Amino acid sequence: MWSKRDETLANWEQLRSNPDEWYDNRTRKTNPKAPDFVRKDDRAVALWIDGRDVPTWVEELLHDLDSRQASRRQQRDSEGGNERGGRGERRGGPRDGRQAAEAANWEALRSNPEEWYDNRSRKTSDRQPDFVRRDDRNSALWLDSRGAPEWVGELLAELDERQAARREQRQAERAAGGGDERSQEGGGRRGAEELANWEALRANPGEWYDNRNRKTSDRQPDFVRRDDRRCALWLDSRGAPAWVGDLLAELDAAAQARRQQRQAERGAAPATPELEAKRAAEAANWESLRANPEAWFDNRNNKQTPKSPDFRKKDDRTQALWITSYGAPDWINELLAELDARQASRAY
Repeated sequence: MWSKRDETLANWEQLRSNPDEWYDNRTRKTNPKAPDFVRKDDRAVALWIDGRDVPTWVEELLHDLDSRQASRRQQRDSEGGNERGGRGERRGGPRDGRQAAEAANWEALRSNPEEWYDNRSRKTSDRQPDFVRRDDRNSALWLDSRGAPEWVGELLAELDERQAARREQRQAERAAGGGDERSQEGGGRRGAEELANWEALRANPGEWYDNRNRKTSDRQPDFVRRDDRRCALWLDSRGAPAWVGDLLAELDAAAQARRQQRQAERGAAPATPELEAKRAAEAANWESLRANPEAWFDNRNNKQTPKSPDFRKKDDRTQALWITSYGAPDWINELLAELDARQASRAY
């Protein structure tokens, strides 16, 4: 009898025989649950590398696909340097026009960076552009583009220095009390409302959601009022008061005290066999993550929602871990530092 496993293995055979009939989404996935390969003429036919019914020769297949892609890139690069290359390289061709337009945009960014949005620190996906023209959202630039100029590194350094100088200037003006009317108590209406919200947060922090550790984007607010989601506060706002650092320290201390109290109450209460088994399973998963991080998806930087797990086992999607879990081990910060260092080394 033809089973689901037989169908999956047959699809793998078709991929090996005719890879051009499949979309290779391995480097384009924005969600770990998305398939790695999808049939072009039937999107319902998909394959996962970490699936259960994966053939033993899948590593050889992936190596062949990577080699084929590398050779295609080299061929395109060589054609791009040949004036008598393909049709797209002829003078006035569409590819030549796109390259000229991109080069003009890079020059425009270098000449007038204020006319562009700098989205490098706001991107939530690698597919999103790094720079977008303010008056024309269709004009966008990506740092990993082949058409990026050789001087792009120098340009980024200049932009970073300019941003740092502006931040220092705003901080100095705010400290002096005369640079930003919105940050003064007697300033404009929005400044007064924001200051009132900061005062309300300090007076009654229990009436606000603390989203600092749950944010998935820098644009999301750090604090939101529970009974009115329109009342929101950002720590990097110009109107943040000078005592915000002391407030954050108080909030962190109160949160730590609540966690310790809950842990003490949980430790004093008799644990059921089901709860003990759940704790043991979570502890085993944390040990598995520390011993074999390659066997887990690290979703910390691409969580769909704040409630999504931070780590998920590749061969068993039901096994998941949350950094904010009460069962997180004491050495979790050391583990996260090691994982971050490993990712940084791979990036270079």
